[in-house]
Formats: sequence, C-alpha cells, structure tokens
Amino acid sequence: AALASGIDTGEIAQRMVKFFNEIGWNAFRILPNVDKTLDDILPQDAHERCSGGIRVLLTKVSMKPPFFQAEAASQFRTWKELFCCLRATCHIPMIGGILPYPVEGRGWYYDGLLWASLFVPWRSFAETDQVIKVSGLGLPGAHIGPRQPAPAWWGLFPPSKEALEGLVWSGYRDTARFFETDLSDGPGVGCCRGRRPPGERGAKADAARRLDGPELLAKLGKSERCSRWDTDKADLVRKLDSMAATSWVAGVAGMAGLALTAAGALLVKYG
Repeated sequence: AALASGIDTGEIAQRMVKFFNEIGWNAFRILPNVDKTLDDILPQDAHERCSGGIRVLLTKVSMKPPFFQAEAASQFRTWKELFCCLRATCHIPMIGGILPYPVEGRGWYYDGLLWASLFVPWRSFAETDQVIKVSGLGLPGAHIGPRQPAPAWWGLFPPSKEALEGLVWSGYRDTARFFETDLSDGPGVGCCRGRRPPGERGAKADAARRLDGPELLAKLGKSERCSRWDTDKADLVRKLDSMAATSWVAGVAGMAGLALTAAGALLVKYG
C-alpha cells in the first residue's frame, strides 16, 4: 500500500521504531498506533492509487457457515474503505478485542494471517504474475528475508528499539542483495539462499524486468537517511542477528523446561 500510494517507507519505518518507547511490550497499544499512523500518512487519493494495484488478505467473519472465510480486497471505493481494510488485516483476535473489525459495506474481519497462500492464492492478480515473497521474520519459502530468522513472538513483543532498527536496515540490505545478485539463475538471498524451489530459475530476471530493481530500491528509500549504508547500520544488523540467535535459544530452552515440568507433574500425579 505504501509503494502504491507513493508513501516514503523510510518514514513509516522510523515511526514504528519510535513507537517502541510508547508501546514497549504492551501489545494492546500496537493497534491504536496503527490507527494513528494510517490516518496520518495515507494520502487522500490513496484508495484510487491502490485500487487494482494491491491485494489485502482478510478473514471474513459471518454468522452462517462457513463462519470464517478468506477474502482478498483489491478495489476500494473511498479512502475510509482502504483505511478500514488495512486496519482489519492487522486486527489480531484478543489483541484488537474480541469482536472482529467492521468494514462498512463489506462485513466484519480479523487478520488475514490465518490463511496459507497454498490454500488461498491471494498474492497475485493473474497466474502469469511474478510474485516476490518477502518475510520480515524469515519464514520458509520467502525470496527475501533475514539470514537469521527472527523469533515469531517478536511480532508482538520486540526485544528492543535497537532490534527494530536492525530489522529495518536488514530489510534494505537483503532487498538490495536480491537485485544485485546474478539475475539469471543466482541463488536466493536471506533465509532462502541456496534453497530456491524447482522451476524458479530466472525468477529474479523476470522480476527485475517487471519491477526495475534500482527503481524499486529508490522507492523503498526515497529519503536521504534511508539511501546510505554505513558502519552504524551494519552494526545494528549484526546485533540483530545476535539477539535473534540468543532469543531462539532462550525460547527453545524455556519451552523444553515447561515440557519437562509438565511431564514431571504428570508422573507425580499418576506415577
């Protein structure tokens, strides 16, 4: 939506980083800040620019079976409808409240993350479209993502402001590397280096021709502060990788400890 609307993504990233001071680990403060950001940055003609140019995955809730179904929104009649669709796709149950988010003229919705693209092919408009998959957490199957996958719980509980800044700059680095590598049949970058799916040979060449890699990078970093790579940014990314690795170890150890505790309690009760 940012690229389609001509919004400076660097400004959005810096807003999100600054919000950490206000939100911290209180996940219930995330969505009010999403509301404020969307209200501040979406141009008045954003719905016209985005219609036919983006697809927003939503989970529609109804009182009749099937009670939950996927819906991809791509046409927006008004600014408010676009705002509500973008807000609805962030509406995590419980974090955003018990009730789904209302979109006037469409229905009630939760976050669309529930649906795997394997079952709901929502990312493209046509079968001939070339899709470049980007994952901020480094999920399997992404073309662009961090080499050290970030723990899933960071989505609601980021460890620090420094980690968020590292995520921002690792995104610029990995996107640049994607377009700078051999566009004919070079390996993927980030979390998918050397693991490109069969049949995707030359995918980056097609993507580069359609998206114009340098032009896309210029859109991703129109502001001066986002166009330079320096030692400070490299240090942030290195620290991010270290924090992610440490967090994974701590998380796995914690889950193992809980499992052992539960097993011990069951043995005491029934043994």
